[in-house]
Amino acid sequence: MRSDARRNREKLLDAARRLLAERGHEVSMEQIAAAAGVGLGTLYRNFDSKQAMLADVVRERYQTLIEFAGRCEQIDDAAEGLRAVFEGYLQIAEDDAVFRYAMLGEELDWHDVGEHKALFAGHVERIMRRGASAGVLRDDITFADFPMLVCGVLATMHYQPGPRPDWRRHLALTMRAIMP
Repeated sequence: MRSDARRNREKLLDAARRLLAERGHEVSMEQIAAAAGVGLGTLYRNFDSKQAMLADVVRERYQTLIEFAGRCEQIDDAAEGLRAVFEGYLQIAEDDAVFRYAMLGEELDWHDVGEHKALFAGHVERIMRRGASAGVLRDDITFADFPMLVCGVLATMHYQPGPRPDWRRHLALTMRAIMP
C-alpha cells in the first residue's frame, strides 16, 4: 500500500473511532470522511461499509488483546493469570468506546474478526482451564462464560454516568463470584 493511501486509511480509522465513540452507530460514512479530511471515494476504496470499518477497528483491538492474553498465559500463578486477563481485557476496553459498543451488541459481522477472536479465546480458555485445575476458578465456569462476565462489567462503563465509572468494583464482585 502506498504511504499516502496508508495515511488516508489511518485518518479514516481515527475519525471512525472518534465519531463512533462520540455518536454511536448513527454516524454516517459521509461524516467519517469529512472528519478524516478525505473524500467519499477514498473512504469507499478502503471500506465498502461502516460494518467493514467497525470490523477493522475491532480486529485491531483484538490483536492487542491476543498479545496481552499471551502474556497473561505465561504468568506462573493461576489465580494471578486469571485476574490479569479479566482486568487487562477491561482496562483495554475502558479506553476504546468503539470496542465496548461492539462487545455490547453493536452491529458487527463477527465473521470478519473470527480468526482474531479465536486466537484470543484460545489464550483465555487455557488460562481458565488452568485456573479450574488449580482450584482457583469454580469448575462450572468455562470460557463460554467469559463474554457474559466481561460484558456485565463493560455495561458499567457504558451506562454508568460520570467520567470514570466504578467498573473495578463490579469486576471485584465478579471475580469473587467465580473464584472459590
